[in-house]
Amino acid sequence: MGGLLGWFASRDRELVERLRVLAERDFLTGLPNTRAFEAAIARRFEAGIPFALLLGDMDGLKGINDSQGHAEGNDALRRLALMLGSSLRPEDEVARVGGDEFAVLTVSTPTDEAAALAAKLEGLLARRGSPITFGLAVSRRTGRTRFRFTARPTSASTPGSSCAVTGPPAACIP
Repeated sequence: MGGLLGWFASRDRELVERLRVLAERDFLTGLPNTRAFEAAIARRFEAGIPFALLLGDMDGLKGINDSQGHAEGNDALRRLALMLGSSLRPEDEVARVGGDEFAVLTVSTPTDEAAALAAKLEGLLARRGSPITFGLAVSRRTGRTRFRFTARPTSASTPGSSCAVTGPPAACIP
């Protein structure tokens, strides 16, 4: 009887783990989804680890969907996800956070270095046929429990717009 109960318990643990993975992964790209990405941001805030956040929007997905069909649009999203993930360092985190939107968490760097990373990724992915436009925000540790979070669009976005907020992630509208 004990062996049978152990088998069921083991099987239940496996199923719970599979469900957790499914709940935290984007079904199309296999990348972490918004739920997992928000948890990654929360972990960094809780640990007091400053970071840079790049938010990217795939260029031209609607045109692909309209002219070639949604299956080709889905393939384009998968290719972009694969290239984006393989273009980052192991300690960086990438997720699909919307239809054609991707987010990257990277170790905090000065704003100009984060902008250079965004520009590098934009150029690399455009050359590989998967154009994306990034905006960015950089957190700075400014006290025991507070962060200064500065957001700035990349050159492809609206020039001259920026904003700053303190505390955990908040909406920042330039």
